[in-house]
Amino acid sequence: MRLITPDGSFNDDAISKIADAATNIYFTRDSMAVRKWGETGKRHTYNDTVRTLKQLATAVYLTEINIFTDYIRWLCNVLQSRYITKNVIINHTKILIGLFKLELEKLNDGGKNYTEEMRILRLYLKYLDQGLKTIEKQGHDRINRITKAFSS
Repeated sequence: MRLITPDGSFNDDAISKIADAATNIYFTRDSMAVRKWGETGKRHTYNDTVRTLKQLATAVYLTEINIFTDYIRWLCNVLQSRYITKNVIINHTKILIGLFKLELEKLNDGGKNYTEEMRILRLYLKYLDQGLKTIEKQGHDRINRITKAFSS
């Protein structure tokens, strides 16, 4: 599943489909999220996921992983300033990883030659994995800065 078409424009149908699936999976798995944020939170999650997928697609298209990891770093700061925990961001990223793995499995089982699509899916997974590591590391960096500030 390509998030960017061969002419370089966003594949809005694919992006919408993945964002919708990821949002629904997240809110199905976390019943507290539904009670806490309701439909407004679900709409924000969907919109954030669309933006994340567009950043992912752009980074893969340009083969520049820093575009994605810088975006993830920024997104974490914004969401955490709005009291969205790092675990929520991690869980949502893992859902995206799961959806892309599922797409890759479908191509593997399809019996046709999808070499280019599989290469792109593997890049999405690689960049998402690096994004996940960035999220996990970011909390440690913040704690180290705070600890350093108090020990000075």
